[in-house]
This record gives sequence, structure tokens and C-alpha cells, in this order.
Amino acid sequence: MLISKIFKKSAAFFIAIATFALLSTANAEQVGDWKVECKDKQGCAISQIIKDEQGDLGLAFIYREPKAENMLLLNMIFPLGVKIPAGVKLSVDGANIGTAPFTFCDKQGCNTLPIPLEQDTLNKIKAGNRLQIELAFGDKKKNSSFSLKGITKALETIKDTPKNPSKK
Repeated sequence: MLISKIFKKSAAFFIAIATFALLSTANAEQVGDWKVECKDKQGCAISQIIKDEQGDLGLAFIYREPKAENMLLLNMIFPLGVKIPAGVKLSVDGANIGTAPFTFCDKQGCNTLPIPLEQDTLNKIKAGNRLQIELAFGDKKKNSSFSLKGITKALETIKDTPKNPSKK
């Protein structure tokens, strides 16, 4: 299965990307509402903190799959306590684009499976204003959304960057 192969090959990569997206700002460039960051040998990613009425809820990031030149993957990290079987329901401006299942939790939070962004989904994201998420904490559902402002330019930035950038 493609998703399983992508997960196995890129697990260390997306954990590293998530970690530096959370902790590092020195080499980050702001493009719209997205942070673009490149690391030598790890490639580039775009990220955005997902907020709700209580503050920070999670992190969404998109990166290029290291083994497939044009494959972009979406991954998200949420705090411990999410209802794992429910996954994260995703929609763009109210139109459903799928569900991201959770794969594992560690001390940093619960990670979704990296979701390949097919061209149709990318087009919806690029044309949209907000990406909405729905996830469950126990019996309670939590809805939030985040801005897609600047996503097209941010995606072009990581798409056009070599796998092992040395200039950033």
C-alpha cells in the first residue's frame, strides 16, 4: 500500500520536520500565514500552528516526500488525549477532502499518517480560504480551522527547492 510505504520511508523525516517547525525560527521565512523552513539534508517544509479558542491546538505541516520528487505530504500533530480511532476530518471551506488517521502518539503529541496530496486536493487547498479540522477528545468534538493565505506561494517554494538545500 502506497501510504504504508510512504509512512515507513518518511517517518524519521516528518518527525524531524515537526520538531524543527515547532522549535526553530532562525531560518524560517513567512509566506502568507505559512512558515517555510529548509534544513540541510532534511529538505523543506511549510507549517502553521492550528489554534482554537483556548490557544494552540496543534501543528500542520506539508513537505515533499524525500523519495518522490513531486509528492507533497500533509501531516498534523495534536496534543495527547485525542480520540485515536476517529482521526482528523478535513475540509476546505466546508467541502470534505478526507480523514487523516492517527498513527502514533509520543511525548510531543499524536501524529497523523502523512497524507499524499493528490492534484485535485492540492487544487482545492490552493483555491480555498480555510482548512477546517474536526477531531475528538473523549466524547467531545473539537472543530477548528486555519488560514490557507499564502499556501500557493509557500508550496511553490518547497516544490522548487532541491532535496538537500544548502543556501538556506
